[in-house]
Amino acid sequence: MKIYDEERPGSLESVSRLRSAMARRLIDLRLSDDIVDDLQLVLSEIGTNAVMHGVPAPALLAVKVDIEGAGLRIEISDDGGPFDIQGAIASAMRPQSLDLDQVSGRGLALVRAALDRVDYRYDGRNRFIGFRSLRRRAPTALVVEDTSSLLSVYAEYLSEDYRVVACGSLAEARAALREGPIDVVIADLHLGDGLGASLPAEVDDLGGRGAIPVVLLTADVSSERKEAALREGAEFYLSKPVRGKALREAAALAISRAALRNARLVRTFARSVDGLIATGLPSKLGPYRLASAGATASTGGGDVILHLPRGAGHRIVLIDVMGHGLNACAWAIAYSAIVRTVNHLAADISTSGFLTELAQIAWSEPALERAMATVLVVDLDDGGATVASAGHPHPILFGSSVVRSRTSTPLLGVLPPEPYETQRIELKPGERLAIFTDGLDPADVSAGGEPPSWFMDLAREATGSIEELSMNLNAAAEAALGPQPPDDWTFVLIEKTSIA
Repeated sequence: MKIYDEERPGSLESVSRLRSAMARRLIDLRLSDDIVDDLQLVLSEIGTNAVMHGVPAPALLAVKVDIEGAGLRIEISDDGGPFDIQGAIASAMRPQSLDLDQVSGRGLALVRAALDRVDYRYDGRNRFIGFRSLRRRAPTALVVEDTSSLLSVYAEYLSEDYRVVACGSLAEARAALREGPIDVVIADLHLGDGLGASLPAEVDDLGGRGAIPVVLLTADVSSERKEAALREGAEFYLSKPVRGKALREAAALAISRAALRNARLVRTFARSVDGLIATGLPSKLGPYRLASAGATASTGGGDVILHLPRGAGHRIVLIDVMGHGLNACAWAIAYSAIVRTVNHLAADISTSGFLTELAQIAWSEPALERAMATVLVVDLDDGGATVASAGHPHPILFGSSVVRSRTSTPLLGVLPPEPYETQRIELKPGERLAIFTDGLDPADVSAGGEPPSWFMDLAREATGSIEELSMNLNAAAEAALGPQPPDDWTFVLIEKTSIA
């Protein structure tokens, strides 16, 4: 779905104007600051390279941004001479060839880091195409230091592995904690407007996510000050001067320890609310047999499968709340309650209408701005399935041939709600419909690509029962993704039988 499309004369002024206009549009769509910042960086660097280095220079420069599944596709095109932007990016990504004094080289490396996938085509126009998932990737480090030179040094130390938010005061840090998700805080002990040691007591309430670790930096080496800081909740206490390796290791270990605490909280919370979601699927629905499997990330809990009986058929809703931890688990419960309420009040509503109602709630309810989720609705009747998707991976039909469904899929809450497209999938006896979340392969599936080859090969070549296939897919997923995968994953298999 197109969300931004503009063309201007090929000039540096146009690059600046396009960047500002695109940013306003992305902010209107409630996208996170890191995504908006990253796409502005991409447009600025690619557009500047095209204007400055195109031979001949371009007369026109255009930018298009589309929502595809759970991600954004950005295309930057111009009518100048062709150039090897992919080769330039590949070169910039090689540390031995990267001159830190060359801004364009560093910029191209940052472009590649900001995107999940890049492509370049020439068809009379240069077309740079990049894809960026709407899911958060690199953790965010908030660095608080009132000496500007040290703030720059610490940010440089961390920039390779983290999205860095740099603040020069406690006041700025408090504002940053309110504005967006932070994974670790690294703060000087003595700041111009207070003590960094006060942050551990404040950070949980300010961040709203719980268990955000704080690493303190100081030239005060007294054991009393260190013990006091640790008692007040600091994860680590590093003495200045701090080397890059020590800072990165402390940040990574602090995040890891906080994740373990969060995981214990999630497990405790999940046990306490067990039964509120009631996600189990029956093994048989009318003329269909069903089998499913899934796993939760080490700090996860955002995948939900709901079965909603409706008249002569059945509705299956697959929800994937983006993120992990206690928040994902809580929002999964909230979405489950919303879905069940909509179904109770409007059980006979169409597949498209049902998803549009959910989109209306997501758009009008301010609290849901913090809970981005993809949703797939599958309505089963005796002849087959009617599906509608909101940013969710499309189902795949395995029969005499393998067919991937395709529908336009704006995410809930990102755009003002409009009627969702539906697709009808007729099912013959023996054919199987697979639905799944993108945790099977987040980088590719969320971009609209195929599930991984191990999934496709097993599903395509299966000759046994649907239960055997489910067990084989589950074993393959555990082998490929591990017992504690990086993202929650879920799949459901639906097989048409010959007898209703």
